[in-house]
Amino acid sequence: MGAGVLSAFGLSLLVVGDAATFALAALLIALIRQREDRPQSAQQEETGAQIAAGFRYIARTPALRQFTVAALLAVVAFGFCESVLFAVVDAGLHRPPTFLGVLGSLQGTGAIAAGVAAAVSMRRAGEGRTVMLGLTCAAAGFFLSAAPSLLAVAPGAVLIGASLPLIVAGVMTLFQRRTPASLMGRTDAALNVLIGVPQTVAIAAGAALIALVDYRVILAVMGALMAASALYLATRTTHQPIETVATARLAQEPGEETPTTAPPHRG
Repeated sequence: MGAGVLSAFGLSLLVVGDAATFALAALLIALIRQREDRPQSAQQEETGAQIAAGFRYIARTPALRQFTVAALLAVVAFGFCESVLFAVVDAGLHRPPTFLGVLGSLQGTGAIAAGVAAAVSMRRAGEGRTVMLGLTCAAAGFFLSAAPSLLAVAPGAVLIGASLPLIVAGVMTLFQRRTPASLMGRTDAALNVLIGVPQTVAIAAGAALIALVDYRVILAVMGALMAASALYLATRTTHQPIETVATARLAQEPGEETPTTAPPHRG
């Protein structure tokens, strides 16, 4: 969409529109009114200790640990994507750099469609299968992008765009459902550190590798990482739809304690 606005109306309108969306987002956040009493324990803990508590909770919770491993593999692959798409346009499709905007628009189309479908997928199939679907879309998209033909690269771009909402929505929903409110901030901070650092390193590594290694090899590695991540979740995570969990909780008798036993997980 941005590429279309730029070509039709010029840079000025694009910049103004982009700034307006950020201003609107800031206004909407400012209108949210919510007061929370900060837990006394959180006041006494240093930031490092709070993040360490998040690390420990993720490590001892099988589902969160498994999703974190899968997310780490995915962000490394997406980190390489920052640089390799330029090679796809130049060396693969022999198009000018501005054609990257077309691929970006195709990715946006896939992202919108997947964003609409993500909630339905999680309700019916569970977060695990939703994330696996996103990882599979990304793997297929990277493999298709290695072909020197727009007929393959175009649908590959749509699949890559569709993969992100499915992965992010599934991972974040699972973390919110499996984390107590008192640990939510710490766990979220720990997850951001675990994902942000490898992604930054992968972006730098991808920029260096693209000058030394054929871009198709890098795309093959990216696709393999996504496929490995999906396979890891498929063999280690239980997949329970959100509706099933909600129905079980509503059916529970008042005063009845929640069972503490759970099916064994393979780490």
